[in-house]
Amino acid sequence: MTDAARAILDRPDDDQLVFRRHAIQGNDEVATLRSLIRSSAWHIRVLTPVRDVRLPDAWVGAGVVRDLVWGELYGSGFQPTVVRDIDVAYFDPDDLSRERDDRATRELWDAWPDQPWEAKNQAAVHTWYEAKFGDAVAPLGLDDLMGGVWRRNPRRVSLERSLERLARHRPADRWPGVHAIPPT
Repeated sequence: MTDAARAILDRPDDDQLVFRRHAIQGNDEVATLRSLIRSSAWHIRVLTPVRDVRLPDAWVGAGVVRDLVWGELYGSGFQPTVVRDIDVAYFDPDDLSRERDDRATRELWDAWPDQPWEAKNQAAVHTWYEAKFGDAVAPLGLDDLMGGVWRRNPRRVSLERSLERLARHRPADRWPGVHAIPPT
């Protein structure tokens, strides 16, 4: 593991910052997630440019984390070649422009070319997300991620949108051990 990756993963406040919204019983899920990331040379490589570019309060998340967890725990392993995008969330309340996201994405590309980087300023998401996607989408939490559960969040995702996502992501094909709860 590189010193840069170790510095990222060994920050003493990681659990509190990353998982502060989740009601976690014990540290098993956090320890498992941390272990999966540490064991993936590709994910460690992803973290290095994110740190080096110095976007404010930047985190890697969404599908690239889900793909690692479910590929390793419920599928045939993680495959970087099928990663659709590397979502980098950052928080910059001083510049909510689309150009800021484009600039951040270019900086990540310059640091590690030929990767599907997508940097999004979380301070600006409220200005475009619902118009683009029709409804807000949010995971149901670390319990479902680590437990291999795919489900609709009825407070955040319409039935139609959930069915579209289920068809597009094909969780039963990609991660045979994931339990997909049919949207209702």
